[in-house]
Amino acid sequence: RSGKVSRAILGIDYQGGLNTDCYSGYDRHKTKIKQKCLSHLKRTAEDWQKLLPADAKDSQAFFDAVRQWVKRGCTWHRKWKNRVGGEKVREANWLRQELERLQQMPTDSERAARLQKRIRRYRNEWLTFMDHPGVSPTNNLAEQALRAVVILRKQTFGSRTKRGAKRLATMMTVIETAKRQGRNVLNFLAALFTMSSNQARRAMYARP
Repeated sequence: RSGKVSRAILGIDYQGGLNTDCYSGYDRHKTKIKQKCLSHLKRTAEDWQKLLPADAKDSQAFFDAVRQWVKRGCTWHRKWKNRVGGEKVREANWLRQELERLQQMPTDSERAARLQKRIRRYRNEWLTFMDHPGVSPTNNLAEQALRAVVILRKQTFGSRTKRGAKRLATMMTVIETAKRQGRNVLNFLAALFTMSSNQARRAMYARP
């Protein structure tokens, strides 16, 4: 894994939304629409909280606060992203204020301090979804799209060559794109293989 890979795929001047975990390889992308995955943050808080000693009261409170903040952030997105109202504004203000508080809470364990440092490092990328309705607070959609390929890799022990890996990646990208657009996959593939390039392009992007 390398940041060069994602930049090679998306391009060095990619300006769309980028919803990722906290892997540092994504940091050099120039796009300003970056959202760090709240699900990854919550999962880390849950896993690390289980390893705390019983007397680490400050860290227990910190991890509890992170989990609650993530839950309310995801709820805000589901409930309010395309609506207006005073409650939406109040909850948005709470989420922003709580993010500031999380960065200042006392911690008494190495893991809690590490997670707090991560929150501070990406403090401008946790609530991007509040300003961009098309952005999700999690990258669950990407994780789900990869699931079938990951299972296939485990069952077949992966591609034997780089050409095979690239061929599979291209094929799965086309198939998943068809699914996301609500199209019949077989008809979608038939259009690509039987039409001219211009006809296939129109078929791909026309409304179903």
